[in-house]
Amino acid sequence: MVKENKKLKKIALDTNILVFASNKNSAYHGFCKKLILDGLNGKFALCIADKTFYELFAVLSNIQGPDQATQVVQFYLEKDNFELLHSTPKTASVVLELIKDKKIKGKYIHDLVLIAMLYEQNIDAICTNNVKDFSGFSNLEVINPVVVS
Repeated sequence: MVKENKKLKKIALDTNILVFASNKNSAYHGFCKKLILDGLNGKFALCIADKTFYELFAVLSNIQGPDQATQVVQFYLEKDNFELLHSTPKTASVVLELIKDKKIKGKYIHDLVLIAMLYEQNIDAICTNNVKDFSGFSNLEVINPVVVS
């Protein structure tokens, strides 16, 4: 995995960005593919959470089948120029603090776990097409790469 480089902005990818980049039929395919290639080429420090790969497999296996989904996940795992993020022993405590602070309930917990992981590992931003799910959290920039101004 990539060594920490404090000069580069650390940007995590949400599952939807990886799905769009993997699906040539998506209207957002080009934007998301370019974003990922920019990260892999060192324009920023690309970060992907392990849980994001599990979600990616779940989505792509329904769209493209399990063999293709496995190949896509394997493609990323074979790269050495991104940071693979993992939960830590402290993640659950951070999640509980965020639940209390934001009054979270239901399925939003999945995004909250990712947010906790990003906080713990000092990630600067997340790229997502679900901006509202990640808005309102301090110290985390939310970037929608498919919005063209």
